Amino acid sequence: MAKTPLKTKTLGGAWPALANQAAVDFLASNISQGKVAQAYIFAGPPDLGKFSLATSFARNLLTSDSTLAAEFLERPQANDSSDFSALSGDIHILQVEEGKKNISIEQTRAFIKILGFSSFLNSYKIGIIREAEKLSIEAANSLLKTLEESQPKVVIILTVNDLNSLPSTLVSRSQILYFYPLSSDLIYDYLVKEEKCDRNLARDLANLSAGRPLRALMFFQDSEAYADYLKIAKVFLD
Repeated sequence: MAKTPLKTKTLGGAWPALANQAAVDFLASNISQGKVAQAYIFAGPPDLGKFSLATSFARNLLTSDSTLAAEFLERPQANDSSDFSALSGDIHILQVEEGKKNISIEQTRAFIKILGFSSFLNSYKIGIIREAEKLSIEAANSLLKTLEESQPKVVIILTVNDLNSLPSTLVSRSQILYFYPLSSDLIYDYLVKEEKCDRNLARDLANLSAGRPLRALMFFQDSEAYADYLKIAKVFLD
């Protein structure tokens, strides 16, 4: 799996360097103006950094709301965004369990229950649902009941590849942010400047990624996956 892009500074804190700028600006504005929705849906094709931005939004929201949270997230062990244990008890991730096809209602009920507990850092409780299209029907209905009963300082973020895969009732109760492919020039610049990638390779990867930065990073970091992709492309072209 590609690593999370390097953080960069903008309004409202640290955000992924390779992210849809319109989404970053909107979320930063929500935080700075104190107009945070109870539920967000990050919608768009895979490998656009939806999950990376969701975790960054959660971190910035906690930091902005509580001095204690800000101090906690500045600790060295909180810098690895892949280690959710470092994010205290106030950010929780719901995703498909290994070997399963769907997010079960049991998982979702446990997720909802823990969001109802008091904040560990006297701030927000934030839940992120990764690949929310994999919620079972029962799980989606259970989540809908939670959204219908607004809870103060509880924020739920759903990431989804296809917005149409979610029940319309969930969509209607959420703030929708659409994610779009990035320009190849942005991806190229990032690979060269931050990953120290050879310029020719960076140009090839940026073009092959079709605007999906995490795919370009995956190709750069996993030479076998890149070679396999080129083999498939060659067969197709032949």
